[in-house]
Amino acid sequence: ALAQDSNPGQLSSWKVVRKKSFPNYNVEILERWMMGKFPRIDSMKARIVPSEGGSVTEFEATWLTPDPREFVVGWKPGQILDMNGDGLEDLVLRNSTGGAHCCYSYDIFSLSKPLKKIGNVELQDCGEKIVLHDLNGDKKPEIISCDAKFTYLGDLPYSQSPFPPTVYTLGLSGYERADKAFKQIYAEDIQRQRETLKKGFDPAAALQIVTDYFLMGDENKGWEEFNALYQGADKEKIRLQLLQKMGLALPGAETAPQPASGAKAPAPAVSPESPASDASE
Repeated sequence: ALAQDSNPGQLSSWKVVRKKSFPNYNVEILERWMMGKFPRIDSMKARIVPSEGGSVTEFEATWLTPDPREFVVGWKPGQILDMNGDGLEDLVLRNSTGGAHCCYSYDIFSLSKPLKKIGNVELQDCGEKIVLHDLNGDKKPEIISCDAKFTYLGDLPYSQSPFPPTVYTLGLSGYERADKAFKQIYAEDIQRQRETLKKGFDPAAALQIVTDYFLMGDENKGWEEFNALYQGADKEKIRLQLLQKMGLALPGAETAPQPASGAKAPAPAVSPESPASDASE
């Protein structure tokens, strides 16, 4: 790889590697290679071509997959990804940048006429898999993943970091984060973490309960649980890091520190039993 980096060689032409037809559009996935001693994929792109002619939309990224079998928990053959409730299958593209603990994002296009991009959801390492489930009955599935903000708290390794759920819902301007609107997701996760703690102290479970309360908007309960549950020697260090990451104030404090930039993290912390989408072909 070093030899190629110092002598990168030539870029190949774009080559179509996947095709799929939708009612109003044909979608192609293309890849381009960096040629040389150690060939590798340089980049990929999606081409969205109107079936009846018109402007072609192209979207370039690092490593694209449009196949829900690879990233939707509970997806089954015959189900379609109708993300905006109009009865038509939509295009959901997962992009991965590669590398350790990083990075996934989802770009979502409504394939009705005219074509419209309705989502760009950045999930960091949490996005390898997502859950799609209509939580509010509006026939538009919410995107459920985990929050990548809390890795390496205190002296904890990545494997013992908390990964609380996070929820995105389709609003007027596209998919947007809406944790506080779906408190049932956090209540269910809190119960799961309490079951884990019954077996003995687990730093990730204890801190996930705390961050669950923070994300659902109950700051005071979060601090109460932190004081009661977390037993690590790095407790005060983690307390300060939580303040920074969430922009919260300790109970009784007059001002809250500004949040620090988020960290990176892994796959969905919540997996409702319901499948990816209630829509069917």
